[in-house]
Amino acid sequence: MILAAALLLLTVLTRPSTEQAPTGTAQPRSDSVQPLPTSTPTPNPFAVATDDETVTINRLWSPAPLVARAEGQTTTAGIIVAVLADGRSLPPVTLDADANGKFSVDIRGLEPGPQEVCVAGACQRVLVAEPFEEPQAVIEERIERSIAAASQRFDLDALIPGWTFVIAGANSSVGGSADPDTKTIMINSNSGRSASEYEITVLHEIGHAVDSTWMTDDSRAAFRALRQLDQTLPWGFVDGLVLGEDRWRDAGEDFAEMFVAWSLGSDYPIMTTATAAQPTETDLRAFCELINAASLNCAS
Repeated sequence: MILAAALLLLTVLTRPSTEQAPTGTAQPRSDSVQPLPTSTPTPNPFAVATDDETVTINRLWSPAPLVARAEGQTTTAGIIVAVLADGRSLPPVTLDADANGKFSVDIRGLEPGPQEVCVAGACQRVLVAEPFEEPQAVIEERIERSIAAASQRFDLDALIPGWTFVIAGANSSVGGSADPDTKTIMINSNSGRSASEYEITVLHEIGHAVDSTWMTDDSRAAFRALRQLDQTLPWGFVDGLVLGEDRWRDAGEDFAEMFVAWSLGSDYPIMTTATAAQPTETDLRAFCELINAASLNCAS
C-alpha cells in the first residue's frame, strides 16, 4: 500500500491474504521473538497544518468504539476548535494542552464506519470502530508479531537502515504506508485482520523502503524490463501515486508486491496482475539480484 510526507491518504492499500510458506530466503520464524521497537501510540510523522496556525494535528484515529482522538500541539492552550465528521458539525472541543503544548482530545457523537473527521480544519479519513470490534491492544499485539516475523526473515538494520515502524490507528483507506523522507513505515491498526495478513502489509511496506534505499533510475528501468511493464506506468516514489481503482497500476506497487512474493514464495498471489504476470521463481531470483542488497541471499 506510498508515500506521503504530509499526505496520509496517498498511501498503499492492503487487502485480505492467504497463508503462505516461506521460501529458502526466509529464516525460521519463532513465536517467541521480540518485535522490533515500535512507537505506540507515538504521533505519526505526517503532521497536518490546520486552519489555525497555532494548532497542528499530528494524529487523528479511533482508539475505541465510536470515538475518534485528535493528538497534536498548540501554542494557545485552551483554544476551542470546530469539529466536523463527513461535513456534519459536531460539538467543538477544547484543546487542553500541557506545559509543552501537547494535547489529546476525544471526539464523540460519531457514527461507526469510515468517515472524514476534521479538527480545526485538519482532515483525515478515520475508520471509527464499532462497539463489537477488537480492542486496540489486541490489534497492536498482532501487528507487533507481524513486525517481529519480518525481522526474523531479514536483517532489517542492514536491509533498510534507519527505518522505523509506527503503529497508527484504524484507517479504512489504507493498511500501511512508507515515507522515504522520515524513513517511517506506518501500519494502521484495522480490526479483523489476522497476523498473517498484517505480515503481508509489513512486507509490502518494507518493499517500498527497499525501493527507496537501493533502487536507482537505472535499476528501476531494469525492473520495468524484467516485468515487461508499460513504460507509461507511474512509479510511486518517482512519479507520484495512483489513487482509486487504478491504485495497483503502478510500477512501484508492482515492485513492493514482488518483494512480498520473493519473501513468501511464488505462489503468493500478487495484486498487480493487471500490469504484469504472476512471477516465477526465476523472475523472483532476478528481482532479488536487481536490488543488489548485500543482506539478501538471492541464491537460496
